[in-house]
Amino acid sequence: MGQALQLSFLLATIAFFGSLLVTISLALAIAYFRGTYIDGWGTFLCVLMMSIVYLVYIIAGQFLLGKLLKIFPLAGYYSWSTGVEIRHATRRRQHRRRSWCDGPVCIGHFSR
Repeated sequence: MGQALQLSFLLATIAFFGSLLVTISLALAIAYFRGTYIDGWGTFLCVLMMSIVYLVYIIAGQFLLGKLLKIFPLAGYYSWSTGVEIRHATRRRQHRRRSWCDGPVCIGHFSR
């Protein structure tokens, strides 16, 4: 239970601070162009993206990044100490070591 708690905390912390950095940067960029069409379209897109439920981003992101593009594994995980794959992931190429946490973190950054 302790290792699962640490992994969940790590995933939530990375997603929170990453999305905080992205949203503040986006807000500052839109505020810089106040009164222009970039401000209007930026506000419209942000409100539109806030009205979509977070679960839709998760499902669509995992389908797109994991199933279609095969960038992140859909299932499986790596041992933190040995780096050996514990469970079979959907992607066989091992030249890049990507864990199952990378996909949800990227989706979490985009969805906020």
